Amino acid sequence: MTGDRIVGGEAAALPIPWQVSVRDCQSGTCHFCGGTILDETTVMSAAHCFTTGQSMSGFYITAGVVNRNDNNGQTIEIANGVWNADMPYQGNNNDFVILKLKSALTFNDKVGAACLPEANHAPDAIEQTCFVSGWGTLESDANGLPNELQWVAVPTVTNAQCSNSYNEITTSMICAGFPEGGKDSCQGDSGGPFICQEHGKAVLTGVVSFGIGCALPDYPGVYARVTAVLDWVKANMGGNTPPPPGPTTAVPTQGPTEAPTACVSILSEWISDNFCDDPNNNPECEFDGGDCCQEEPANGWDGYCSDCLCIELPETTEAPIECVGVNQWIGDNYCDDVNNNPECGFDGGDCCDNENEGWDHYCQECKCLDFPETTQAPDGSNCEVPEWFGDDYCDDNNNNSECGFDGGDCCGDNVNTNYCSDCECLTKWG
Repeated sequence: MTGDRIVGGEAAALPIPWQVSVRDCQSGTCHFCGGTILDETTVMSAAHCFTTGQSMSGFYITAGVVNRNDNNGQTIEIANGVWNADMPYQGNNNDFVILKLKSALTFNDKVGAACLPEANHAPDAIEQTCFVSGWGTLESDANGLPNELQWVAVPTVTNAQCSNSYNEITTSMICAGFPEGGKDSCQGDSGGPFICQEHGKAVLTGVVSFGIGCALPDYPGVYARVTAVLDWVKANMGGNTPPPPGPTTAVPTQGPTEAPTACVSILSEWISDNFCDDPNNNPECEFDGGDCCQEEPANGWDGYCSDCLCIELPETTEAPIECVGVNQWIGDNYCDDVNNNPECGFDGGDCCDNENEGWDHYCQECKCLDFPETTQAPDGSNCEVPEWFGDDYCDDNNNNSECGFDGGDCCGDNVNTNYCSDCECLTKWG
């Protein structure tokens, strides 16, 4: 945080601990906004990145990476969003949303929280230079996002100065930028951190919100001012946030029942309420107590789910021992880039079998990523004949997800079939 050089910035040499990528890989682009870690289960982002009250099913954050496609970071699903009912997002004002995570981040030298400001924190009063970061475009309306995390230093300006450029600058906003332009946040940085130093600490001062163009002269970037909602933020950190409201479109015919012992879900109190809830739709939660498998569904039963049917899992959902990715996506018939590597068995074979409709909706590479040139399986691969691994011949002995389908030899369009019977990727349920 000592440089003076996202538009007009530079690539981060190391992960910025409090920075996260907010992701929706169902859309095919994955990263779409930024966010700031407040604690192990709480992230701040921008309200305009979402629709107020929407379901967060399928939305994730990734922390601890420089390259947004790096699968070595921590990727965690968002449980629910928290919007401020007392100061709602309207127009460009009060552009805040808190994201509660389904499981806790592990803090280390790559992942950690930014500090909250004191109530009187006002760096714009002294035109302090602060820092903004993200994976947004490198110029206004550019096509494509950079792979590497960018950061830039920009001086704050007073709201009075900022009002010369914008009509409705409120006390819930703070502005920053050079009069001559050239350095700024941009599209794709939304929701990310605007950080100022205070007593040697990185203080979350603002949330990337809006601007006219990117880095234009006389048009500073505008950020949602965190001190405006400080009490609301504190009230929703840690375990303080109540669960999202339950179904209201219809009255359940019976009350919720106790969750099965093996069920781990933030919505376990909604099991067997006649409404299908995605977080409970798994064998451990008995497919939401059967709510997602109803033969004669109650009215409105699918108002709180995306999949809305029994999700039959493979016989096992355990990832290979060395896999570092999103384990619950392995072997689900969809290729996921984060799991498309030898350690994860090329997403359990999902990236090596393109016969299933929609298999490539959630990936960019969408093919088996070749193993390094070797004819010896890596440690932990659990291959019956490790010396045949990756030798360009499909061997039945090694044709399983734990062995990476013989190092990929059994997957693809040009399988050498001289030494096999099945001669194709054997999925976990195959």
